[in-house]
Amino acid sequence: MRIETEHTGIDKVKETIVRQLNDFLKKPRLYKDITQQPFDNTQVHTEFPYRTKHLPLIAVSDSSSTSVFVDIRSSNFAHEISDEETGELFAYRYAGASQLSLSVDIATLSVPQRQKLTDLVMMWFQILARDTLNREGIQVTGLRMNNTSEVAQDQDPNFVYVATLGVELWVDWYIDIPVETIEEINVTYRNC
Repeated sequence: MRIETEHTGIDKVKETIVRQLNDFLKKPRLYKDITQQPFDNTQVHTEFPYRTKHLPLIAVSDSSSTSVFVDIRSSNFAHEISDEETGELFAYRYAGASQLSLSVDIATLSVPQRQKLTDLVMMWFQILARDTLNREGIQVTGLRMNNTSEVAQDQDPNFVYVATLGVELWVDWYIDIPVETIEEINVTYRNC
């Protein structure tokens, strides 16, 4: 009897993207046909650091999510999980999918560098990362350029050049809830 959970929440999705994008950027040989400029010194974070002296920088943050709490493979909300040998019911599997929207901010020291790194990251999401993200249960369903901007730095005459991408994702999830836990829940209805 084993209780399982595969809930690919927002934090896990962001951490997966950060890890895989970091791994990709650290190996310029993987993208030498796309750009000759190496970006192996780029830092990728789950949030935009308040202050940083290190550029280029990529920050992956969440902007919204919607969850569907039904199993997309059937019409049931939960499936019974029974012990294969005894047939004893020990858990209910709840499953569904989440649609996530992420913001990916790309900060560089120049407009040409911003454009090259933005193009590379967009190509990574569109083509290069599809299979590796799919193996993690993450499907890229949309990608858009939201905006570009120039930001003045505190006490520094140089600007930081930022591009913001919007990334739409679809993530399947499930969680097994033990029967004992469900039996302990007491729901009381009152007349309204």
